[in-house]
Amino acid sequence: MTPDWNQIRLDMIQIDDATRATLREMQPFLAKCLPGILTKFYDKVRQYDPSSGVFKNPQSVPDAISMQLAHWDLISTGSLDETYRFSAQRICEFNQNAGV
Repeated sequence: MTPDWNQIRLDMIQIDDATRATLREMQPFLAKCLPGILTKFYDKVRQYDPSSGVFKNPQSVPDAISMQLAHWDLISTGSLDETYRFSAQRICEFNQNAGV
């Protein structure tokens, strides 16, 4: 039998049913607060390394924010399944290639 690596990963970081319920309860708060938080975060990222090409393309920042918001929406469902894992992978790949 193939191990459920997603469940193993969630067990390792101690995401249980209670944590998932808390994430679902936080969904309205996250939806309200994260757009502003992420905007400030990515502005700061661009400020610290403007010559590297990271987020040099002006459209890449709104795209990164949009991807992060969708990702956090997945997190706040509490399911944290393969869709969540794929979303995290996509964000990493995007951030590695942004502005290049």
